Amino acid sequence: MSTHRSKKSVQQLKRQHHVRQFFKSFGLLVLLVVIVGAVFAGIMWKKQATQAQLQQSRLQYEHKKATPGNDTTATNTNWSRTAMDQLKLGDLTKKGQGGARLTQLVTKYGEPAKTKKGSEKGHAIKTVTWTNIDSQQSNAKFTVSVVNGRIYRKQLEHYQLTKRATQISVTNYDNFTLQTTTYQKMTADFGKPDTFEESLIDGTDLIVGHYTTNIEGSDTASIRLAFSNDVLIGKSQVGVE
Repeated sequence: MSTHRSKKSVQQLKRQHHVRQFFKSFGLLVLLVVIVGAVFAGIMWKKQATQAQLQQSRLQYEHKKATPGNDTTATNTNWSRTAMDQLKLGDLTKKGQGGARLTQLVTKYGEPAKTKKGSEKGHAIKTVTWTNIDSQQSNAKFTVSVVNGRIYRKQLEHYQLTKRATQISVTNYDNFTLQTTTYQKMTADFGKPDTFEESLIDGTDLIVGHYTTNIEGSDTASIRLAFSNDVLIGKSQVGVE
């Protein structure tokens, strides 16, 4: 009788052991499924996030490419007269706020031929000069002054316009009236000056234009005009007849 009970107890212990092993194995299986599911979910989330980032980068690139002035593929483009005239200036005393960025110009027109550091009105500045100019004059050059990475002055030298609608006579010159004649009127009637310098400082936009072509008079005839905020404030001439 005792032997029979012992065998029965052993069998019960074996069954209990098998049951525990089953639940233990089942628990491990469930845990494994949970872990695999979590890993798979993480992989899918990372894949979706990467795709979203790639899509955003592509859209940003296309937007930048389509935005004027952001063409990062153009290098060593020659400066045209139109590009020089349209180059926006910022005010020196406001650290060039609103002016064109030097980095964008370097991207489009290449590294300048010359760079020089200095100071003006207590601001650290630098001037950079390009010689890749659309001009018949091989020594033409375009210089900009920079504060805080932005342009506040531009200057074109040794440049000659090949066409001018109307020759400038001494009578025309005499009719250029201080505090009355405007730069817009002057350029509308006689075209742009051959060379110029323009700066924006303390809220004053100063343009000094130099006309050297299509002038009635001697071979070396020239006219110099200065405008402050579009209004003529000074003039001089040599050899105009």
